[in-house]
Amino acid sequence: MQKERFIELDSLRGLASFSVMLHHFLLAGPAILWISKVENTPLHFFWSGHSGVLLFFLLSGFVLSLPFYKNKNLPYGQYLVKRICRIWLPYIFSVGLGILAMTLLKTGANPELSSWFNEKWANELTPGIIINHIFLIGDFHHNIFDPVYWSLIHEMRISIIFPLLIILIIRLNWKTNIAIGVFVSMLAYAVRYVLNNYTSYNDYQTGFADTLHYSFIFMAGALLAKHRDHLGRLYTMINPFSKWALFAFLVLTYTYPYWFLPDTNILHLWVGDNFVVLMGSCLMIWFSLNSKTLSKILNIRPIVFLGKISYSLYLIHTIVLLGMLNQLYGKLPVSLIWLITAVISVVLASAAYYWVEEPSIKIGNKIVKALQSKKNTIKVASANAENRF
Repeated sequence: MQKERFIELDSLRGLASFSVMLHHFLLAGPAILWISKVENTPLHFFWSGHSGVLLFFLLSGFVLSLPFYKNKNLPYGQYLVKRICRIWLPYIFSVGLGILAMTLLKTGANPELSSWFNEKWANELTPGIIINHIFLIGDFHHNIFDPVYWSLIHEMRISIIFPLLIILIIRLNWKTNIAIGVFVSMLAYAVRYVLNNYTSYNDYQTGFADTLHYSFIFMAGALLAKHRDHLGRLYTMINPFSKWALFAFLVLTYTYPYWFLPDTNILHLWVGDNFVVLMGSCLMIWFSLNSKTLSKILNIRPIVFLGKISYSLYLIHTIVLLGMLNQLYGKLPVSLIWLITAVISVVLASAAYYWVEEPSIKIGNKIVKALQSKKNTIKVASANAENRF
C-alpha cells in the first residue's frame, strides 16, 4: 500500500517550528518597544511558541494514528523501536551539541538580557543531569542547556502509550473520546494544582500529570485523522463567508492566552488556555488539508523544506541562540544576532536532517526488518519441526 503523506502538515510543522524560534528570540533579548505594543494582540500568532508546541502534539497524534486506520499490523515492539529511533537519536545528538556549546560558548549572566536567557546555561553539568537527559522520560530539570526538551519528554512518554490510546479512538465515537480526554485533562490539572500548591514538588513542566493532559491533544489529532474525509466534505458545504469567519476564529483561539484579558488569571488557567488553543490548532489542520489556497502556500518549496527540517530546527535553534548571544551581544545589534542565529540554525538543522534524522529513521527500519526476518525464520523452523512429526 502506498504511504499516505500530507505535505501540508509537514509544512505546518515547519512554520510552527519557525514560530517557536521567533518566540525564543523575543524571550531572550532585551524588550523591544514595538513588540511590546502588539504582543497582547492576535498578531502574536506569528511567534506564539507554546501554541506551536501544542500544534506539534496535535500533528503527532494525527500522523501516528494513520497506520492503525489502514490495518497495518505492526507489533508494539517494532512500533516502539521506530519511534525511539525517530525521536531519541536526533535528540541525543542535540544533547551532545548543547553540552559542547555550553562548554565552549558560555560567558555568564548578562543583566541587559532577559531572566529567561540568564536562567539558561546557569547550572554546572553533573553526571545526574546528563543521565536524566539521556533517558529522556523522567521528571527532571530539562532547562539546563535547551529549554525545548520538556515537549520531547511528553512526546516520548505519549508515544509509548499511544497504541493504547488508539484503541479508544477506534472503538469509541468522537463524542465519547472527547469526553474521556477532557475528564483526564481536568484530573491531570487537579493533580498538578495540588502538587504545585500543597507540596514541595519542583514543577519542571515534565510531570506525569502534564503528560496525561497532553495525551488528550494527541487523541484530538488522531480523531482529526479518523474523520478527515467527513471533515473534508463538511468544508465543501460551507460558504466563503463562513470560512473566513472560521479562519478569524482560528487566529483568535490560537492566540487566546495573549490577547483576551491576559492579566485576568481566572480566565487563563493552564488547562483552559490549552483547550482554547487546541480548538485553533484543529481548525488550522482542517484548513490546511482542505483549503486550495492554503494548500498552495504550504506547498511552496522553501516552506516544504522548512517542514522537512522542522524537528532538527526545533532541537537546535535555542542552542545556537544562547551561543550567539553569549558571544556576540554588545558587539553586534540584536537584530543582526537574530539573523545570524536564524541562518546558522537552518544550516545546522539541514545538516542534522540529512546526517542524523534520515540515518536514524533508516536504523529504525533496519532493526524492524531484522526483527521481522527473525520472527519469520522462527516460524519456518517451527513449521519444519512440526512436519517432521
